[in-house]
Parts: sequence; structure tokens; C-alpha cells
Amino acid sequence: REVRMLEDLLLESQLYDYRCVEAENGKQWDLTHLVGARASMVVIHDLDYQANREKREFVFAPRLARVDVKLPSWLANEADIFRIDADGVHEVKTRKMGRQLHLEDEVNVVGIYVVSSDPQMRAELTQSHAELISREEAFGFDPASNPEDLDRLRALLPPN
Repeated sequence: REVRMLEDLLLESQLYDYRCVEAENGKQWDLTHLVGARASMVVIHDLDYQANREKREFVFAPRLARVDVKLPSWLANEADIFRIDADGVHEVKTRKMGRQLHLEDEVNVVGIYVVSSDPQMRAELTQSHAELISREEAFGFDPASNPEDLDRLRALLPPN
């Protein structure tokens, strides 16, 4: 859902910065900063996880990310800064001084942040989220809430 909400921004963006950021406890974050004509996107990916071999999955725990990002010059003045996830658009704690942005947020696996000087950007992404929810509901398929739908998905998996 997040990718669909951001698809236009992703298509018109290019890589601005990529680095591994060390946290106070030695755990690391992957930081990818994309920049386009209408917005800047910062993606923080948690690299602190455990492998659960029994369930064949990676296990993450929410933790506080504190990262500093240098914005492109055209975002040095007024900018709206918010987080995007599958549940929509959210406020985020930030400090901005010119081109320096300090993000502080609880991240569970990945945090996606949008920085834009376009006053309509937040409303556009909120509308996009609502349209995606509507389209998903129209399918009548909900494996998260309907055990029969979940069983249909599991049937597609290859045998162990």
C-alpha cells in the first residue's frame, strides 16, 4: 500500500543519499534518501532483527530511530514533514534548521518520511490512501480478518 501511495513520487525521484547509521546501542539503520521535484523521501530500515528459524521469518521489535538528514537546498525553508505507512499519513517529531533535518520516531521494520514544500502533498497522499482502501475493500478479500481467505493464501505456498 505504501508503494502505491508513493508511486508517482518514487518514479520522479533519484537517490540523494544512502548510508548506514549507527544508533547509540550499536545497532544500525539503513538510511535511503530520495529526492524529486515535488518531495524528498527518507526511508529508514531497521537492521536489528533476529532470525526465527522455526517460523522462517525475521523478527523485529519497534525501536526509536534518531537520524539526521541533509535536505536539498529547495527544502531549506518551509516544508511539511510526515510519515507514511499502510494506515495512512502521520505526524512525526522533527527538528529542522535550514537544510538539516533531525527525525525522531519509533520504527517497526521501516519508516517512510516525506518532506515537501507542496502544501497539497499531504492531502494528495491522504486521498490516495483512502482510494486504495476503497479498492481493497471492493475485492472482498481480507486474509488478515478472514481465516478462509488466509487459508486460500496458504494453499498457494510450496510444501515445506
